[in-house]
Amino acid sequence: MPYYHVLVAATASPEKLECILWDLDRKALRKRFIKPLSKSRDIVVDGRIVRRSEIAVVRIQETDDSSDPVLKKLQETSWAAIERFNRQSQGAVLISAGDGHSRDDLHMVGTDVTSTFLAPDLSPTWVGGGFWTNPWLVTVGGGLLVIGIAALLAHLL
Repeated sequence: MPYYHVLVAATASPEKLECILWDLDRKALRKRFIKPLSKSRDIVVDGRIVRRSEIAVVRIQETDDSSDPVLKKLQETSWAAIERFNRQSQGAVLISAGDGHSRDDLHMVGTDVTSTFLAPDLSPTWVGGGFWTNPWLVTVGGGLLVIGIAALLAHLL
């Protein structure tokens, strides 16, 4: 059975993903996240309200196992890489606890299935101000505008 984990980033810090829901089955994912998001409702997580208007980025990760064993494996892999670096380095030592100590690290494992569940029009980057700053829209829209102006000038001259 696949497990789904929802990570979001706030508009205030879009580079920082926070895991707000984890270890969901498909039905729970739809009920607790997809449905409220599609209706532009706020998301309620353990008594905390995640405001829909403050979500800048959504990422849905799918894993084959629940979060605890997946994070444990990530810790082991990360720690092994740190140990390998420290053994092979010429005097430099990396001091780090590694990855996998927080559910926020779930974006590093599994498969990103966001596009399977969210159409572009439901993705926060297409809502409100994000719609007008979408690179695709700006490029295509700008190109069409230039073509239209050139055609108008050619007609007038």
